[in-house]
Amino acid sequence: MTPRLYDCLYGPTPAQRPPRSGPGAAQGPARRHRPAARHAAPGAAPPTPRRRRRPPVRGAVPPADNFAHRTAVRKALANDKDWQGKFISPALTCIEKQHNEVAYLVPWCQLGKPSKEGGVYEWVTFQMKPGGPALWGESFQAAINAHINTGYTKLIGVFHTEYGLLNTVHVIWWNESPDHRAAGRHSAHEDARVVAAVRDSVRFLESQHNMLMIPLACSPLK
Repeated sequence: MTPRLYDCLYGPTPAQRPPRSGPGAAQGPARRHRPAARHAAPGAAPPTPRRRRRPPVRGAVPPADNFAHRTAVRKALANDKDWQGKFISPALTCIEKQHNEVAYLVPWCQLGKPSKEGGVYEWVTFQMKPGGPALWGESFQAAINAHINTGYTKLIGVFHTEYGLLNTVHVIWWNESPDHRAAGRHSAHEDARVVAAVRDSVRFLESQHNMLMIPLACSPLK
């Protein structure tokens, strides 16, 4: 039986800013006045540069039974006036960019759900060495299971890319809170079984990164 497909969609959206009002509001954002360095007091330390705020990231994993089903759904949505008018048109003003991959839920994983409402999700992306699951699948599964067995976190799903950046694995975890996750990971790093499984798996790892996410009110995983 062919496994279901999942579109891994994620990308930043612009930070919300209050609308400008008053004279000159329609002329675009005002330029900030920055004093020249020669006006600084003698011996004063240079001002600390302000870091640009990173826009929030949104993620979604809508399923499809197969490629034909995915194509049919996307075609129907393109002709759906409610979808286009009430969702796509307003949403486009809030999207800076979008990244799309098609992935399979790995055969040894069932799509899970959190044990209760609330909490936070951790989306971890692993870039593995070329060769696919035939090369690193067994070691990777052992590392995932070692973390599951500690009991501090709940596995939601493990997805392997079919289209997009190949040899990429997305793992979604659920935790009661960021602090609960941090305490659990600290404890897991002292577990010899976890350390051994991870050490074996990282032989095939190129890079990894993660992000914490809070489900929207419309999410079935809220």
